[in-house]
Amino acid sequence: MSNENNNYDNNTDRRQELIKSFLNNVERKLPFWLKDERDNINDILEELETHIWDRASELAEGGDPSEEQIELVIEQMGSPGKIAGEYKRRGKPKFYITEELFPLYQRILIIAVAVLASFNFLGMLFSIGSKGAGRLFGDFFQGIFISFAIALILITIQFVMLSREGYLPEDFNRFTSRLPITVRRFFETRPSETTETAEAQPEVAAKTAAIPTTTETEVLISTPKIVIDTEKPQIVKETIIVKEPRIIREERRAERAVSYKYSLGKNYLSEGITGIAFGAVLVILPFLPVFDFIPFESIKYFIVIFGGLTLVVGVIRFMQAIVGRVLRIQQGLMFLSLFPQAAFIPLFLGLIRPILGYDGLHQGALNTIDHIIANVDWIMDKATTVLVLQIIVYVIVGITSLVIIAEMSRIAKLGSEGFPVREVKVYR
Repeated sequence: MSNENNNYDNNTDRRQELIKSFLNNVERKLPFWLKDERDNINDILEELETHIWDRASELAEGGDPSEEQIELVIEQMGSPGKIAGEYKRRGKPKFYITEELFPLYQRILIIAVAVLASFNFLGMLFSIGSKGAGRLFGDFFQGIFISFAIALILITIQFVMLSREGYLPEDFNRFTSRLPITVRRFFETRPSETTETAEAQPEVAAKTAAIPTTTETEVLISTPKIVIDTEKPQIVKETIIVKEPRIIREERRAERAVSYKYSLGKNYLSEGITGIAFGAVLVILPFLPVFDFIPFESIKYFIVIFGGLTLVVGVIRFMQAIVGRVLRIQQGLMFLSLFPQAAFIPLFLGLIRPILGYDGLHQGALNTIDHIIANVDWIMDKATTVLVLQIIVYVIVGITSLVIIAEMSRIAKLGSEGFPVREVKVYR
């Protein structure tokens, strides 16, 4: 009899260890915004443990569940990461950043621009007298562009990560509660920025033939909320078995083009960030020692001008992504983007012919070709290299012209037909 009790105790200990290990893994993978709410986490883990025992008891047909049955139930529920990941699905889908966090993202970018411009302006004041006026203002705007590009990339990455973790603006209240009220208002959620709380409901795996009396035991957590259906057939309370808790988002009716930001902003945001980063690199690169192998200043100026135009187009695209569904402003920004795009045409043509009497770029290109042929084991002669350069330039000019024509067509179409629409489904 003593041996039987020892075996029973050992079996119980092993089952408890399996369940405890599984629950610990789930807890470790829960989103950060939920980890400060200890009571809610305990409720979640308690419901999961109850479900495991109930499911195992059903497999044991009312008997004492075995270790293998516990393992089977845990396997059926899914990985800890999958279960914990259901609590990250909060917020209305936008492109890379949820709609609830996007206004805060915009405000932080505006603050970043103001702070960076202030620091660069102070730096310019301290440099007065040590540099010429042209160099002074050039360094000022270059510093703003470079610092903003870096800040833009870092802030965007951070907000994308927060969106993937399921953060909402109200989740920052616990971090800002001790800050001055003027600072707290910056993080406060406005009515237009809130979304409905997602409600988590378990999947019912099986239904009994009889219809018992059903009650609902609700575990109140911030978001999401687990609802477990329990049945009371006669006297014994029995929990309906669920496969795994998951969030079921309320399906809304199909909407037409949720917003201009949704249909066009996604492309503009990535295009803007890429243009800003790439343009800033091209503006700086010719002044670094790594570019000393090019002895001709005109080619370096070509690279700087090309980078500057790319950076300007990137800034305009990024502004379009932020502005969103504002017709006149979008048209104005689209029209404004035509000028730097059109400037690419004479810039590249200047490599193969004089433009407006200026032959510097053309001579610089020819001198660079001579320098390459003389110092590098080049596979083509000068005439062939010049011909290839002309073909490349004409292809770039042709593509740029088509892009400008397409942009003008979009501006006119936007004015006559409004924003493009498409059938989409939005889930909260």
